[in-house]
Parts: sequence; C-alpha cells; structure tokens
Amino acid sequence: MNETNKIQSMIKRKIARIERDTSRVITRAHIPTDMQRIERIIARVLNLSEKKAEILLKKVYTNFHDRHKNIEQQLNKHFQKVSEYIPPNIILSNAKKMLIGAYFTMEYSIESAALFNPSIVPHPNQEGVKEGELRFIMSLRATGEGHISSIVFRKGIIQNDGSFLFDEVTEFVGTPNILHDPLYESHLFRLKLEDMNSWDETSNRIFEQIPDLFTYSELKASINVLHLNPHFICNDGTINNLNWLANSNYKIKFDEKSKISERVIFPVSENESRGIEDARFVKFFDDNGEVTYYATYTAYNGFRILPQLIETKDFISFNIIPTNVKFNSLKIRV
Repeated sequence: MNETNKIQSMIKRKIARIERDTSRVITRAHIPTDMQRIERIIARVLNLSEKKAEILLKKVYTNFHDRHKNIEQQLNKHFQKVSEYIPPNIILSNAKKMLIGAYFTMEYSIESAALFNPSIVPHPNQEGVKEGELRFIMSLRATGEGHISSIVFRKGIIQNDGSFLFDEVTEFVGTPNILHDPLYESHLFRLKLEDMNSWDETSNRIFEQIPDLFTYSELKASINVLHLNPHFICNDGTINNLNWLANSNYKIKFDEKSKISERVIFPVSENESRGIEDARFVKFFDDNGEVTYYATYTAYNGFRILPQLIETKDFISFNIIPTNVKFNSLKIRV
C-alpha cells in the first residue's frame, strides 16, 4: 500500500453536517445617505395620529416578533441612529419612536448563500465535560444576500471516539451592542480628515464645539447642533467621513444570556462593509497563563481588502483592533 492509500485509509468522514439556514435573519439599520430623505421619512411619522402610529407598530410586531427575540430593542437601536434628525422641542411617544426605528430597519438572511471555512478552538468553559472529551467552539464564515460575509458560531463536544456532537442551533440570531472607545483625540481626527480631503468648514465648526478629548456622544451632539442650524448647509460627505472614523475602531458585546449559536459578528465599520471574511480563531497563552483567543480576518469594503484582528476571552465581548499589535509576549501552546 503506497503512502497516499495509507493516508486515505486513516481518514474517516463523520456523519455530522453543518447546514445553512435561510430563515436565520438579523435586523440591520437601513439609513439613506441622503439626509433630506431621512428628514422626510421622519416627518411622515410625526404627522401620523397616535392611534394610526400604534396600529402600524402593532403590524410590525405581529410580522416580525417570531423571527427576532428583542424586536423592540432593535427598533429602538435604529431609532437612536437617526434621532439627531428629530426637530428640537418635539416630544415623541414610544410608539412613534419605535415606528421611526422600523422605517429604518431591514432584515438580512446571514446564511442564505453559504456556510463554510470553519475554525475550531477549545471552549473557555470545560466544566461538566467527561474525561477524554473536549467542549469546543467553532467559528464559520456565513455569506448572505449580496455576498456579505459575517462570523457565526457553533458549540459542541468532541467525544472519546473522535465523533462530533453539536449543540442544537436555535432559530434566533442577533448582533451585539457596539461599544465605542470612551475617548477620541481631536488632533488625530483632524489629521485623518485632512488625508481624506474632508477638513472643511463643516468639520471645523463641529470640532469647535467639542474638547480635545471627546466621547462618541459629544461628537454626535455637535453634529446634530450644526445640522439643525438653518443658516448653515452641512457637507454630507464630511459628516459621513466623521461617522466612518468614529465607527472604524470598536468593541462589541453580546447578551450574556444568549446562546453562542445566536451570536453573529456582522460588519460594522466602513472598512468591512462588504464582508468579514475567513476568520481563524486560535487560543493564545500569555506568560502569566491568561488565555486570549485571537482571529485574523479580511475586511472587504467592495474595493479593497484590509487585514484585521479580533480579540476575545469569553466569546461574549470582542475587541476589534488593528493588526499592528505586537505578539512578542504571547506564546501559543499546542
């Protein structure tokens, strides 16, 4: 028997299969780039009677509650993204807030095209696992409509005989909360805006209203003040670039009560707007024995690709960081 036949005789295909499910959908913010269109949509909702708004919102809940665990939370999140366009001194009912959020919400089937490219690491929690077995976490590249890729997860046990026993996958899937860095530096923003040819009167006026070290909320508030100034016309391109910069570096956190198969890391920043591709998670040990999981992936924006890095300790909170991190102090154990 030659070497090839020997290898083939050692390889056994397992029964377990991982199948895509087109019914697993997330909600995404669907916000036009035309600010005037945003204002017109909001105005339509503001002009509705409270009774009409409540009737329309009830239809939204009826149509979507069985596909999403917390649809109201998702609608509120998307309302907050456009809340800066609400005219001042307007007091909104909860029904109109949620309805505005619904108008800027779309569904997306994350696995409709493909589910592939797995990586596998030991689960951080091995409690209750029988001797000789191993609980694992598997990451997969999920590709949906329009060929946008994201990261999804599965959990299971590798048994003594080498077989895989996967946990049941739930019908729900959700995105995490985005946690922006607590402080940004004004001079770094200015340098980047100058590189993008976006340091103009709009950006200058926005940064006149915020301190040298500012929060994400302070930036959004300053943009809102300038946008609502009837005597000044904002440069929409500059506003878009400011939002892009603020959203490029971020942290995410899932609901701790969610199952791991319900978690999806979907593109957030402009750099990865067309896909998070081919993440490979690896378990690292620091000198003090502390464990961190890292994954490199390719961020694609439709025109170019960029290498990115994901860091997590528990697969609940993730830090999206540049790839120029030094790994000199890290050691990998096989």
